Amino acid sequence: GLDSFKVEGRNKTEFYAGSVARVYRAAIDDYVKDPQNWCADDYMDEINSVANRGYTLAFHEGRLTNLAHDYESTGSTSFYEYAGRVVGWDSNDNMIFEGKNRLDAGDVLEFLSPHQREPILLRIYEFRHAKDGKITDKLHAGQKPQILIPASDFHLFDKDQIKKLLPEFSLVRKEKNNIESEKLKVESRELSHQLEAGNVNETKYQNKRQKYFQACEIGDLQISPRTPRIGQEGCCGKGCNGCLIFWHDEKYKKARELLKGKKIGEML
Repeated sequence: GLDSFKVEGRNKTEFYAGSVARVYRAAIDDYVKDPQNWCADDYMDEINSVANRGYTLAFHEGRLTNLAHDYESTGSTSFYEYAGRVVGWDSNDNMIFEGKNRLDAGDVLEFLSPHQREPILLRIYEFRHAKDGKITDKLHAGQKPQILIPASDFHLFDKDQIKKLLPEFSLVRKEKNNIESEKLKVESRELSHQLEAGNVNETKYQNKRQKYFQACEIGDLQISPRTPRIGQEGCCGKGCNGCLIFWHDEKYKKARELLKGKKIGEML
């Protein structure tokens, strides 16, 4: 049997190491609890959230196939990036958050708790700096800025619960702004892995590759997130903590009712 897993990757960030270790820990624990119903697909979305060059079965089935190498691009891709980490909590029940990438008002932060699988989502509209109390609508990561996020902003949890779920060193990610060709590259790499595993057909994979080639030829350099940040049309419908649109707009009244029977972060 296996005694441990070794995750390869030199010079990786704490975001990569923490995110991957968190998924492997959950996968191992879930397998031990219920090996009959265990499925690797349940964990691949989380593995794909860190920058990667695509995943492959490699030599697991014998010799390498043409899908074991990405011949078009060697760069790492992902739909997410490292947003920051929880430094701790102050005596006034404010989370002390340290930014690791640029953040803008309206961004959705996904907090990765060590105590549950589902990310805890928070749409943040302003940044109150811990040093001087100044409020800005952007956060630049160059000087390792720290901001205060009140426990009350996580309105779906009581303060003791959220402080327990998000202790010091909890990691936070956000959607990455990608140009169109990068988005298609992420999707084609995911399909490549699924094709290797026999979960999709060759046509679907090749169609995605052709779209990627076309985007590269056009050279569309417009950068955009997968989901708009602000505005009624920008609500992702996941019931994020602090989302003014979801929790107050009449348009989402039915969705708010549905949320009562679903997990936070699950599409309604």
